[in-house]
Amino acid sequence: MKKILLGLVLIAFCISLSSCSSKDEKLYLLNWGEYLSDEVVTKFEEQYDCEVVVDPVDSNEAMYTKIGAAGTAYDIAFPSDYMIDRLASEGMLNKVDFTKLTNYEEEAFFEVIDESLEAAAIKDYGVPYFFGSLGIMYNTETLTEEQIMTIKESGWGAIFGAVENAKIGLYDSARDAVSVALMHLGYDVNTTDAIELEQAKDILNSINYHKLGTDSLKADIVKGELDIALVYSGDYFDKYYEAYETDTINFDFYSPETNNLWIDEMVIPTTSKNVDLAHQFIDFILTEEIYLENAESVGYAPVLKNVYQTMKDDPDYDYITSINSFVDQLIDPNFHGQIYKNLTAEHYQRLEDILNEIKSK
Repeated sequence: MKKILLGLVLIAFCISLSSCSSKDEKLYLLNWGEYLSDEVVTKFEEQYDCEVVVDPVDSNEAMYTKIGAAGTAYDIAFPSDYMIDRLASEGMLNKVDFTKLTNYEEEAFFEVIDESLEAAAIKDYGVPYFFGSLGIMYNTETLTEEQIMTIKESGWGAIFGAVENAKIGLYDSARDAVSVALMHLGYDVNTTDAIELEQAKDILNSINYHKLGTDSLKADIVKGELDIALVYSGDYFDKYYEAYETDTINFDFYSPETNNLWIDEMVIPTTSKNVDLAHQFIDFILTEEIYLENAESVGYAPVLKNVYQTMKDDPDYDYITSINSFVDQLIDPNFHGQIYKNLTAEHYQRLEDILNEIKSK
């Protein structure tokens, strides 16, 4: 991918000293793998004369465990909305001091993000980073045009047998699997109603899934071993960029209008020993030029309106055509995005029991 040359003016040495006393000063980040540009990290280190240490994790639950452990004192983490709710409710997050963020403007973010965070009551604890949804990834070569049209007409019904003779992959996550069944039935993803959950279990049990998996599903679609799979938008984009480089795109993605909307944010755990520097890092990421560079590297849907518009208008970003159409859908008034809420242990176990029953068939 084309890398944009950005002209960054280094802050005077005296200002650098006020941020980091020396390069021995470290900022500890807890983040998903390949979810932050190495070049952006290097620029921050040079500008603030310090070292950024990134610890990768593969789930929100792993993030929660690491923040709560007595090990590394993390300064910044990148959890999703429902985990932010849990961390904040358990006193594990600092509130963001927005007066320290010179690049933060509420109106700079898409309205759907601001409204969703406000409704989830977690707006004070983080700054949006990237966003997306669940969706249906499908192979355009193993399916007929009629089958592909059925996916778009039936939405989540494609996961529940609407597409005849299709090999279907289900995401091996109790929350996601049950939520898709609930949305297909017209219910809220956060419902605790016993009858609605029983109906979701029944419809999941009505299908003999070819495979249950997580990261493997996207690869199985590309290889033609699955025709249809429930995946996260990020899974699709990971494969899209790989295939774009070799001009071998044999798959596509459909995101139904009633959907789970996920928002990852930059948060500051109470373990942080460098709260001021953590704010400076978040502010640095919000610089439009830096955010653009980072979004190009990560390849996920940007949360900043101006950055997204730049990507739409600049022909150098022709490879992100798929992201353009995807973001247009997420911000469309007809899109009904539902954010996951923090689960009680009892409700989480109920969802696990449903998935385990499906696995035991």
